[in-house]
Amino acid sequence: MKRINILIIIAVVTVCLGISNQSNAQQYSEYTQYMFNPVVFNPAYTGSRGLISMRAIYRNQWTGLDGAPQTINFGIHSPFRESNAAIGLWLENDEIGFTQTTRVNGTFAYHIPMGKAKLSLGLNGGFANWSVSAVEEDPGVQAYSEFLPSVGAGLWLYTRRFYIGLSSPDFLANEPNADGSGISEEIHYYATAGVVLPLGRSVKFKPTVFLKFVEDTPQELDLTAHFLFRETLWIGVAWSSTLGNESLLRSDSIDFLAELQLTGQLVVGYSYDLTNSELKLHDLATHEIMLGYDFCYSKNKIVTPRYF
Repeated sequence: MKRINILIIIAVVTVCLGISNQSNAQQYSEYTQYMFNPVVFNPAYTGSRGLISMRAIYRNQWTGLDGAPQTINFGIHSPFRESNAAIGLWLENDEIGFTQTTRVNGTFAYHIPMGKAKLSLGLNGGFANWSVSAVEEDPGVQAYSEFLPSVGAGLWLYTRRFYIGLSSPDFLANEPNADGSGISEEIHYYATAGVVLPLGRSVKFKPTVFLKFVEDTPQELDLTAHFLFRETLWIGVAWSSTLGNESLLRSDSIDFLAELQLTGQLVVGYSYDLTNSELKLHDLATHEIMLGYDFCYSKNKIVTPRYF
């Protein structure tokens, strides 16, 4: 059995991280509160909360700038009863200027017990619809729409107080047509980790790290420090940066986060990003709102605190 598990792990790691492709842009949506809805970038997270879990996030980036990104996503996932398998679904709509991208993905994960930890192997499949609206002021911009399939995979190793994940939500690269038309979609890779550390009877500390990788593109690194008070209120600060060509970290934004556990099942969150790049001259900020709900299978079951 151990030999089979090892072979499965090697196979999925190869799929997630062994694919290379030329690329020139980060094309997937950005989220400051990524740690509260990881199923969007890693299908192996599916079912890891042990119950039916829903999350929705609305992000308004660079408020006040015409054509700035606006993103909304919704995800729901659940384990099968008396099974190590789990399924999920997530939807996302991202608008930037006169372009719009809609993604729909189904997810599947299988959780393998490994002592006190579990290793989840995940797959996702669906499609993305890329569309461009015609612009009256620019006759050169014509309406265009294209559907592209998406297939991804991921790993999620976790305990109640620790996790580490590797994933590629879509490793089907797409090249433009010979005449230059069409969509160029690049392969993205993600690595993330987090841990919860007690700092007394009523305070816990949760640092997380999120690395986004696209070949031949400056890589993005997010570091977040959260404090949890009385299992109810999360307060955190995040630092988003880019690894430039000079191998130096460039600060992109400083973010402030707060999440409130209203009940054992309902949570709301908010983040405020202060841009620290060239756009800071325009006094632009980013707002993000999160709403989550966890369903119990039994009305008599007490929902234990879940930190991831």
